Amino acid sequence: MDLYLLLVTVSATIFTLLCSTIFFIVYGKFRVQENKIIASSSPPSPKSSLPRNWTPDVFPSFHGADVRKSFLSHFLKECRSKAISLFIDNEITRGEYIGPELKKAIQGSRIAIVLLSKRYASSSWCLDELVEIMKCKEELGQTVIPVFYKVDPTDVKKQAGEFGKVFKETCKGKRNEVIVKWSLALAKVATLAGYHSKNWDNEAKMVEDVATEVAKKDFDEFIGMEAHMNKISRVLRTDLDEVRMIGIWGPAGIGKTTIARCLFNQLSDTFQYSVFMMNVKTMYTPPVCSDDYTVKLHLQQKLLSQLTNQKEEDLKISHLGKPWPKKLGGLMFCMYAFGQKSPEDGFEMLVWQVTRLAGRLPLGLRVMGSYFRGMSKEEWENTLPGLRMCLDGEIESILMFSYNALSHENKDLFLHIACFFNYGWIEKVVEHLSKRFSDVRQQLNVLAEKSLIFLEIGRVSMHDMLVQLGGNIVRKQPTEPGQRQFLVDKREICEVLADGSAGSRSVIGIKFYGNKINVSERAFEGMSNLQFLRIRQERDGEGDTFHLFGGPSYLSRQLRLLDWKYFPMTCLHCIPNPELLVELIMFCSKLEKLWEGTKLLSNLKWVRLRDSKNLKDVSSLSTATSLQELDLTGCSSLEVPSSIGNATNLKHLNFSRCSSLVELPASIGNLHKLESLNLKKCCKLEVLPISPWIKRISRLRRLVLNGCKELLSLPQLPISLSELDAEDCESLERLDCSFLNQKIALNFANCFKLNKEARDIIIQTSTSYKGTVLPGKEMPNYFNYQANGGSLVMKLNERPSPSSVRWRACILLDCKDEVEAAKGQMLFVRQWIKQNSLDDVPCSPIMHILYRPLREHLYIFEFEANVTSNKLFFEFGVIRDTWMIKECGVHYLNTASNKNHYVVIIVI
Repeated sequence: MDLYLLLVTVSATIFTLLCSTIFFIVYGKFRVQENKIIASSSPPSPKSSLPRNWTPDVFPSFHGADVRKSFLSHFLKECRSKAISLFIDNEITRGEYIGPELKKAIQGSRIAIVLLSKRYASSSWCLDELVEIMKCKEELGQTVIPVFYKVDPTDVKKQAGEFGKVFKETCKGKRNEVIVKWSLALAKVATLAGYHSKNWDNEAKMVEDVATEVAKKDFDEFIGMEAHMNKISRVLRTDLDEVRMIGIWGPAGIGKTTIARCLFNQLSDTFQYSVFMMNVKTMYTPPVCSDDYTVKLHLQQKLLSQLTNQKEEDLKISHLGKPWPKKLGGLMFCMYAFGQKSPEDGFEMLVWQVTRLAGRLPLGLRVMGSYFRGMSKEEWENTLPGLRMCLDGEIESILMFSYNALSHENKDLFLHIACFFNYGWIEKVVEHLSKRFSDVRQQLNVLAEKSLIFLEIGRVSMHDMLVQLGGNIVRKQPTEPGQRQFLVDKREICEVLADGSAGSRSVIGIKFYGNKINVSERAFEGMSNLQFLRIRQERDGEGDTFHLFGGPSYLSRQLRLLDWKYFPMTCLHCIPNPELLVELIMFCSKLEKLWEGTKLLSNLKWVRLRDSKNLKDVSSLSTATSLQELDLTGCSSLEVPSSIGNATNLKHLNFSRCSSLVELPASIGNLHKLESLNLKKCCKLEVLPISPWIKRISRLRRLVLNGCKELLSLPQLPISLSELDAEDCESLERLDCSFLNQKIALNFANCFKLNKEARDIIIQTSTSYKGTVLPGKEMPNYFNYQANGGSLVMKLNERPSPSSVRWRACILLDCKDEVEAAKGQMLFVRQWIKQNSLDDVPCSPIMHILYRPLREHLYIFEFEANVTSNKLFFEFGVIRDTWMIKECGVHYLNTASNKNHYVVIIVI
């Protein structure tokens, strides 16, 4: 059996809100003797055959042609004399990007030396190394020492001069997100205290000084670690044969990373395999991963790459169901079967047999391990013969076996999710199934514990193989299709709906995704227990794809969910009794109104009627007092009744592209729980109701008025508002309001008619991380420090206190390229502060994102930094060459009398 050490650093937001960082250490120790697995009571001897996991003290990043025969060769000699080990990649073939062995070396090194030479930026390899190094500095507290070898730090920071030309050449053809990462890494490393070759007449002396500092930092880093190691060893218990998980948490900067790295270095020698995975959170961030499935795939590939010492690209893991290596398949199965990475005594052969039958597929291993957990050896032995007969190594049989072990009620829930509610919001699934199951949430937890579903990010999700299993179970039921619980097969659905007498009260759910379907007038007459109906059609250019309800046939009064795309009728006559209806989804329907008269809709919570262009009347929703979401996007004929104010539980209201909407009823002020209101492209909307309405909606967070071209003014808005989008409100002149939220995002792009009073209110309002945008051709007087271009100097008449100082900045952009300006592609803006002898001061945030850069517009944002000098140098820059900063301005925010805090303005 193999030995593994896994150390993972993750962001707290992924696993818990209570910890800023967690380090998980999972370990297990075994040795092989005469083909038997024996628990080891102590770590293997240093003289054992297990390979030593060596990591260097120092990782140097350099461009070989510039420094290998000069600075680097002398530095290596000096380090050897001081017993400092360095990682040199002479034997590693350089490819398109750095491989796992280099990342591992960087991550394991206590100190990184970055030799920034003239052609350092000519190598994408070097730049990728630098990105990894700066990540390790921020996340692991790694010490980074830059050496500016015959290159100016300012050129590195701004990617200017000869260094900048080399960098721009390397960037050609690269993705924007890659260029941004490289640029930020260069900007960050250039601000660190380091060594500049121009300050030394003698290169040998410079080399000696650098090596001396490295030796000192290498020694200082681990002072005090012994006490921490002693505390951890009491709970780590490496003498025990079991999995251990240790968490280290606390505020930033107290040494969590150093402790974990020291622990890893101490333990890794005693394991055959060891993995040090850092900051899993980055895998959840685009462009690395765009969705949860990709994250898992990326994480699995990275883990396997490091465990098996293979390049990630060589593993070719195309899907999560790909078989794992044999030695890891038994890592995985035992974790679920025994709660540890190895079998219990006497179970070794049984584990081997089960994992072989499971085909080493991660899902099968997980499901089967969860099933066998807690069983006695005798129960395992009695179960295995049946597995061999029905499985034959097929994953479906494995999953079927786990399904058969469920209780009757849990089987029922499993089929509901597989056939109808996969990827549904947990809140909605619970609501839809609350009448059928006594405790839906608890039963969902049971299925999750058995690895049959996942409860992640607010959704219920099921692996595709399990969904397929559910469909197969339903289709194999020994009855005619119309007698089954769920109809999910296209062919069978067409047959049942074409035959008016085929359906029965056994049918509770129908899900049809397809094109044409012929439906009998009496198709649903016998389905008196139908609760869930989802018909998603696609038009094929030939008009309606089917005709329905030519006679008196109605849908069941038990119906709880109706999701019907391209619904062909003008009214919901087919649901005369909607008392139990919880969710109504009618995209692109021909509805003109919902119901005739008043219907009891006390259970209705979610209504989405997008692009129902003939819909005029939604007054029948006046009884939907439980309604939480109403989406009327694209309902271009709609008139909004005053009865909408009855939906007092409404949280999300969307009138986007309701082009006939001229005004909103004042009763909308009754929606006290409303959190978001979207009026995008309501091009005829002229005015918002004055008191009482939106001021009373104390929970409103987001208001979208984008494209309301006839809107003339805005009334007072609630203090809760954190985002206001009024882009392309071409007629907007007045703001009869003030913005009370101290951190609000304001977008007034292309609102060229705003009067001076409105502009002053916007300019002086505090901004969130998204910032503020409004039209403008020059810096407002409010920004009392101004300059052409992107640089200016601020001189205060007193030194700031040591605490963090805040500024509000404003920039005016210009673009050299008309085509580029029209594209409006995302743009990154950075700012720097220097003080005293031009020492760099870190700013927070370090950059700002402009999602749609425009000419003749002011972009306002806030940032802060710890400064001690009264004379400060500010610089703002954009990454894309075609865009430039035409003017910039800064306003000092720390005191009420801001206007008295400057003596001289120096324009650069």
